[in-house]
Amino acid sequence: MNDKRWPHFPGWDEHAATAEALAEACGAKAVCSQKYEYLKVEIQQLASTPEQTRALHWLAELIEQASDQDQKTASDPGFANNRLYPFVINVEENVWGYHSPQFGGGGAPSLESALEAAQELLNHAASLCFAQTRGMPSVVPPTLSRSDTDRVVWLAVTNTPVADHL
Repeated sequence: MNDKRWPHFPGWDEHAATAEALAEACGAKAVCSQKYEYLKVEIQQLASTPEQTRALHWLAELIEQASDQDQKTASDPGFANNRLYPFVINVEENVWGYHSPQFGGGGAPSLESALEAAQELLNHAASLCFAQTRGMPSVVPPTLSRSDTDRVVWLAVTNTPVADHL
């Protein structure tokens, strides 16, 4: 029996579960649905703080872009110039952790700052690879700990001109 909501769209169930779980951890509510050929994430109840609400909206936008890119990549493999890299996000004792199998990680005081730091880490690594004229490392699937708070967020390199050359 297939218990996935979107069996024909790889990764959507994981993206939706991540958005819904992080929203719940922030006291908010996220509702995920299919809109055309991408996964729509709607924040229907605000988080405990404005910073968390902004972070959730940012995450929702990233998930929508990633799911739209996944569909374009599936139909046109030449479109995949901006690879997505996984970061495990979790919270423990009010510290938001982020970790990538390729690039390392750290901790931050809020979800928003953890997402920003993860993005900065990815962009910095891409800049170094670009400056040294070597390619970005291959995407490695994330390893989740046994923690119930582990969620995976997929990020793309956003600094140009590096992103244009991937």
